[in-house]
Amino acid sequence: MSARLVIAWLIGGGVLASTLAHAQPAPGVTAEERAAARREGQVTYYTARTTVTANTIAKKAGEALGIKVNIVRLASTLVFNRAVQEFDAGINAADVIDTSVTDHFVAMKKKGMLQPFTPSSIAKFTNPAYYDPEHYWHASQIGLGAINYNPQLVKDPPKSWKELTDPKFKDKLVQGHVKASGTSLLLDYWLVKLYGWEYFKGLQKNNIMTHQSCDQSNLVASGERVILLCDHQITVPAQSRSLPVETVFPEDGVIAQIGGMGILKKAPHPNAARLLVDWCLSPEGQQVYVDSGLMSAVNDPKIKYPSKYPHPATLKLLVADPADVGRMLPELREKFSELFGG
Repeated sequence: MSARLVIAWLIGGGVLASTLAHAQPAPGVTAEERAAARREGQVTYYTARTTVTANTIAKKAGEALGIKVNIVRLASTLVFNRAVQEFDAGINAADVIDTSVTDHFVAMKKKGMLQPFTPSSIAKFTNPAYYDPEHYWHASQIGLGAINYNPQLVKDPPKSWKELTDPKFKDKLVQGHVKASGTSLLLDYWLVKLYGWEYFKGLQKNNIMTHQSCDQSNLVASGERVILLCDHQITVPAQSRSLPVETVFPEDGVIAQIGGMGILKKAPHPNAARLLVDWCLSPEGQQVYVDSGLMSAVNDPKIKYPSKYPHPATLKLLVADPADVGRMLPELREKFSELFGG
């Protein structure tokens, strides 16, 4: 190779490396962004986490980061719909959003609603399926779709999803609606996959009660309905309020809900948004999610799971393909509504 070609190759390589470095900033938040975040002073977080978990995140993140974390808490589909409607109307209210449905983030990225950000914990994510390859979203948590029940009133709880169609559970069941609850959407996707729509006709015969959100721990604790098709993250905050709620991790599969977190493209507090997301995806932030009954997508020895329950690694996890969930979405909404209204 001639000296001229060597020089040209070195210069070209340097330009390419410079371009890549510009296109792919280092993970995490810079000192300048951290200072700018504190000047912004606040961040607005649209979330589908439980109220207790959302408020805990706001408190601990606010204390750790020195900014105010404003919470808007709705069920997954409702918070997604609100963000989309505000984007279409040119309203820039939210900085950060999370839901329990990966397909929401696929749709928001396609619509141009998100901006990329790579968290400092990216190397500790256990599976590339837990984040967007271009870093427009990352899994803030993995929900453990399961059966919640009142242990004071249910002495022989169901061990599987299939068992819920048994007539002995008539007038005892409650669920969320696929049009509002991201958790219910993923649960019902898998239950159709496992048992078909005949399964839901069995639930209908058992006079299952349907609400928008599957977060009905108060209803279960009161005894009005004593078995809930929802998520382990309902149990932990309920128990913190001394409510009689417990979890069954079904033998026929615990339904993993990869809940994404992303920064809105037109976030009014973009630096504070990066700071919050980076904290939520750090071991400190992930511990809050784990303590609330969720599984972390991050593998770090600092994250400790409660010893009272099985470690998520021991469970039979059912992980959906987001593209297939999106494909089935119209059918799920139509047939579920035919059976249960809404």
